[in-house]
Amino acid sequence: MSPKITAMFSTPVKAITTIASVVTAIGVIIGAILTVDGRYVHAADYIKAQEQQQQQMQIFQRENRQKLDEFRKQGIEDKLFELRLKSPKTKADDALIKRFEEQLQEVINRMNQNLSSR
Repeated sequence: MSPKITAMFSTPVKAITTIASVVTAIGVIIGAILTVDGRYVHAADYIKAQEQQQQQMQIFQRENRQKLDEFRKQGIEDKLFELRLKSPKTKADDALIKRFEEQLQEVINRMNQNLSSR
């Protein structure tokens, strides 16, 4: 053994103290590494969270489109009701009724498509 190492371990107390210090230092370093590692997101966790967020956004968009279609359907039905109640109907009224009926059918078809794609 080298003279430095021999001098360091010349007494059993010094040897125990030195070994305890080294073990403590290694423990502190490992603890620090684990703490720092735990603070950062791992790539797999990030990708998983991103996929979940995209799925939630798609669900939100579908629900939002469905509600907008329901709102649009109700508005068209109200306009059709008003136009059909009108007693002397003009050609313009008939044209509006036809147009609103076509729009209503488009909205209903879109709503059915959205329900079947879920």
